Amino acid sequence: MSYFYYIFFYFLVSFEFVFSTTISVFPNLQCDIKCSKWELVCIKPPKSYSPKLPYVVCNPSDSPRYPESADDVEKIVKEAITKGVAVKAYGNQNGQSDLICTAGIPMAIGALQYKKMNDDNTVTFGAGVNLFDCGEFLRQNGRALATVPPYGSITLVGAVVTGEHGNSLNYDSTLAAQVVKMTIINSKGDIQVISSPDELKAFSLSLGLLGICVDITLRTVKLYKLQAHNYIEGDDILFNDKAIKWARNTDELTLFWFPSSEEVVVSNRTIVCDETPGNARSNDLLSSVYANFAKIFFKAKETAFKLTSNICAEANAGGYEILHAIENFMKFSLVQNAPEMVPIFTEDGINVVNPAVGYPHMISSPTCYSKPQGPNQAACPDSHGANSITTLDYEFSIKTCDLADFAEAVKDIIKKTPTAFPVLGIRITFSGRSDIFLSPSFGQESAYVEFRMLNTKDLFNQPSASLAGFQTIVQALIYKFNGRSNWGKGGLVVHSAESIKLKLEKLARDGFIDALQKHDPEGVFMNKVGLRLTGKSTDIDVNPLATRCALLGSCFCSKDTDCGPNQTCTTLPGYDSYHVCQTRNEQCSKPINPIPSLDDLVKYLDVDVAKLAEVALSKC
Repeated sequence: MSYFYYIFFYFLVSFEFVFSTTISVFPNLQCDIKCSKWELVCIKPPKSYSPKLPYVVCNPSDSPRYPESADDVEKIVKEAITKGVAVKAYGNQNGQSDLICTAGIPMAIGALQYKKMNDDNTVTFGAGVNLFDCGEFLRQNGRALATVPPYGSITLVGAVVTGEHGNSLNYDSTLAAQVVKMTIINSKGDIQVISSPDELKAFSLSLGLLGICVDITLRTVKLYKLQAHNYIEGDDILFNDKAIKWARNTDELTLFWFPSSEEVVVSNRTIVCDETPGNARSNDLLSSVYANFAKIFFKAKETAFKLTSNICAEANAGGYEILHAIENFMKFSLVQNAPEMVPIFTEDGINVVNPAVGYPHMISSPTCYSKPQGPNQAACPDSHGANSITTLDYEFSIKTCDLADFAEAVKDIIKKTPTAFPVLGIRITFSGRSDIFLSPSFGQESAYVEFRMLNTKDLFNQPSASLAGFQTIVQALIYKFNGRSNWGKGGLVVHSAESIKLKLEKLARDGFIDALQKHDPEGVFMNKVGLRLTGKSTDIDVNPLATRCALLGSCFCSKDTDCGPNQTCTTLPGYDSYHVCQTRNEQCSKPINPIPSLDDLVKYLDVDVAKLAEVALSKC
């Protein structure tokens, strides 16, 4: 082998350059071949790793492994057992919690790309296949999943074991409920097939704590299409139970609520025959955005944050005026063509089609590009370089019967502190009752409420807008509505030992802990999330840069220094037990009335906000 490399270097020696490559004979090493000096310098890569957004930092004992087969996974698990350390698998690192962390050996399972239709119309996928590719494979075979979550870029197994869900009260909304069999590497390092319905109550949504899943088999249904229609209604539908009645009487329903304008964008999706004309795809959530939109949006939100963090009331109100303008733009982009914006539903990639007809994965599980593509340089919001847009996402399951009371609470909170929801408002979906232990819908028919906090450029030190409102809403969801947070979303405080204990019913928690004790008594797959779930620890893998712990939800503040500059740790009237970060002298902005056209809104965000900021700051 070394002879080959000497010959290889001979042909390169005359060139003065340095390049990097990974050589398979040096596992887990990154090698710099310095041709001008005939040197091969190999350095172990850093052990620490994070989700794509660094809200947490994982500090394992070993460098990440990259298995390419189930046999490789088996060897890695046995290596961990021999070393006496834990092991943890992760997918595309899209989550925001420390769920992917381990103190032992981490492994990335993206290379497990197996796909197979079975004779009984079930389908088996390798652990690394993403949701969109699952849907496309099934379409080619005349089948589909009953419902799919709205994140096409995450791995199927990741979506299953963390409880991701669709938007239906009438079908199996969670992917975990559609699982019929899983192949795992167990705590002894052996391959094991899990197919018992009783065992699947723990294994299908296991947070990776019961074994490393290498492939998964799901039920499928005959291929169908979805007819999607987006339209605007008054938000009274949230208070008079009309929305819940619609959810019970339609195939799929998603709501985008914009409280400040008292309107809801209803996305009603009806199952139709797969022969129905139409081949549309959606861009409604976690889809690509155009480069120019990212530039305009980034500049506008950073200007807004500069103002909302100012103790001058005039400047503060001006910042929220900008954010409400973004809200209005995003609201209308969900139903019609919007300048500089990807079309919400489209057949040609340019024009909006509404209503639209398309295959379920095309309508419900959009993907985005990790690098800019095409003439408009479309890419994921967080893939636009200096203009990247990132968010901290919160999602909670509450009982459907509590939806109206939750909406009333939000209305009350935004009267007491300026609160804007510029990233598609508050998104509401629905899911039926589940018997899976760790499902946020365990034992209850659920409404899932989700909202996204825009990050500032300096996310660890400078506050986003609306912190007091967002943090009061989060605490109301936890303590008043017994909300159950999504296992992979939200600030780390919603994954604390206290929050986990509050969100799990005793029956569910005891059932899962029994499975842990039976299937992994030595803690081969245990991590800090598992230790918090079992009540054995309160430790969390927080990013050490998050010294102002309340800014990104690592804590609820207890002192002013937990918050941003110019903020105090305080409470809102009527919410005396919910401590939040509030900017001094903050002011609600006046509603934009009448609402400008979309072209005028783009001009406002692109050009006028700078003038608005200048005028507002001149009055301070």
